[in-house]
Amino acid sequence: MVMLRCPSCETKLHASDKSAGKTVRCPRCKRVLSVPSTAEPWGRSSAEAAVYGLARPEDEVDELEEVEDEEEIRDVRRSRDRRRKKPFADNNEEIAYELPLQQAETVLDHLSGKERLLWVGKPLSKLLVVRTIPLVIFGVIFTCVALIPTLLLVRVFGFLPVMIGLVMSLVGIGMICSPFFAVARGKRSFYALTTRRALVWRGGYFYGANLEEYNVFHLGTMKRYNSWVVPGAGDLVFREEVHVHYHTTPRGGTSTTRSIIRYGFLAIRDIDHVERLIRKHLINKVLDRLDD
Repeated sequence: MVMLRCPSCETKLHASDKSAGKTVRCPRCKRVLSVPSTAEPWGRSSAEAAVYGLARPEDEVDELEEVEDEEEIRDVRRSRDRRRKKPFADNNEEIAYELPLQQAETVLDHLSGKERLLWVGKPLSKLLVVRTIPLVIFGVIFTCVALIPTLLLVRVFGFLPVMIGLVMSLVGIGMICSPFFAVARGKRSFYALTTRRALVWRGGYFYGANLEEYNVFHLGTMKRYNSWVVPGAGDLVFREEVHVHYHTTPRGGTSTTRSIIRYGFLAIRDIDHVERLIRKHLINKVLDRLDD
């Protein structure tokens, strides 16, 4: 019997000796993994596993489904080869799999050479929801202003004002639903900090995520914004875009409005810990080199 542990859900598995060297599927998280041979250091018999404390009865799963899909087998082999080539593979995987499986694999695929993973994280949903409250309040007012007068005037002006009012009401309803959109986008967003750079996957409004990379020079201009709602949470901003909009007033004058878009590790939980990692492993090292 060969003992192994699923790297995704940490379940301890039993595999028969006949399954050694083959590809199986974890029955709990459905992760596809390869079974090591008993000759490898992490593959042990049941008796050896008891001595080394690798298996406990409450954690063990005996029945493993063998995977026959060639594409899945090739993916596992490529992942295994990638881990063998990277010197910090074990530590990188341990940190990366704090994220959901697909996002963890995306992070590992973007590491190169001797790049070591320091931290991974995701936006805090509670903080994202709180930040949409002003938009929700405005959406409620906007919907009432657009819909109520329209329904009262329908007998006087016909159905055209109703159609216009309904369109405006839909815009207001979209504002009211902004917390749901923010949480959905936050689930598609994830962050990673390595010994060389910061990686930010910003979730799209409807699907996917866009990758942004920030080197040590971007991180040197980092700004911190603490949350007043969630203690210890906040934003580490690496880049800001200021948009200035000019408007013409009815009297012929002009007015301006400014909007700021922030990029970086937004709405993260342990902002102190992440900031210390950035300063210790990236910013301070560059400063030390400049001093030398």
